[in-house]
Amino acid sequence: MQLNTKSAYQFDLDGFLVGKVNAIESPKEPGNYVLPNGARFLEPPPDFNTNECLFHDGIVWMIKPDFSGKPYYHRKDRSVKYFVKGEELDGNYTSIEPLQNERFQKFTSTWVIDEDAKAENQKSILRSVRNSLLLETDKYILPDYPLDASIKEKYLEYRQYLRSYTETDNWHLSDPISFEAWKSNK
Repeated sequence: MQLNTKSAYQFDLDGFLVGKVNAIESPKEPGNYVLPNGARFLEPPPDFNTNECLFHDGIVWMIKPDFSGKPYYHRKDRSVKYFVKGEELDGNYTSIEPLQNERFQKFTSTWVIDEDAKAENQKSILRSVRNSLLLETDKYILPDYPLDASIKEKYLEYRQYLRSYTETDNWHLSDPISFEAWKSNK
């Protein structure tokens, strides 16, 4: 015995179209069809695009965005978000994956290395190194520190080098040097 079927359309619990299913004719009531749970005899509109899904609110069909199923990356902090069906993709996210192993990057129309942020980070690190070197030499210029006057004068010159270190062009491209290395270069 062959069963008669009729096309129906399956919906998920949120009202989004899942796909086409077959409703089987009832053997006890010819002309009546048994619908799978969540299915309706409601034909959807024929055309919708990628990243769109069909939704029926019980009255009308609507085309809603569908960015579900793949990761999207925040354009500023690179955090990953997975959108759900019907959720709008705002301008803060892109489907383009950020660069691997690169901390300093920004998104324009693609991910690029943010050279300015990278340089600022390097400057911050080198300022800390320079400040540590200044702190290490503080004791040598105290009036009661037992040190020969000529060596004390060298420490004062070295400290001046450290203070003016950040005022030269491209200073962040080389590390500040230790007192011993500075003294040997003099």
